Amino acid sequence: MREATLKVKDLELALSRDLGSAKASLQAANIQPEEKKIEAGPQIDGLLTLAQISPRAAILEAWVKVEATGAAVVKRVVKDDLPRQLRSPVMFGEVLKNKNHIPTEVMNAILKLRDIRNRTAHTIEFQPSIEDAEEYVLLAGAVVADMETIE
Repeated sequence: MREATLKVKDLELALSRDLGSAKASLQAANIQPEEKKIEAGPQIDGLLTLAQISPRAAILEAWVKVEATGAAVVKRVVKDDLPRQLRSPVMFGEVLKNKNHIPTEVMNAILKLRDIRNRTAHTIEFQPSIEDAEEYVLLAGAVVADMETIE
């Protein structure tokens, strides 16, 4: 039992650290999550409400929006034929970074958000806090709003 508690505490610390790192990366790219919330609109408000009920679900749903937006942007702006392994929706960040549509800082934030989503989805005993879920939703919303401006 003590080992499980330690693992959960470690995940809580890692989550806070990774959220801070993702936020710093976005700020380095001159993206302010609080300002992007307005641009992202009602979808973010709905996820913030969900965070109050189920923080885990809010994180998972926020990532779905990031991944879906990224895949849609790749489909819209990358005109050349992509190799089969890069056509997967999970590869959107790598494709956008390699085609110079997003800066390294945004890519770093995407990677942190993906890591947080994966740990949240696959570590059953871990339950993120409401505050961490809200922060994740705001960061994911900022990434979504920024990607939607790519032409």
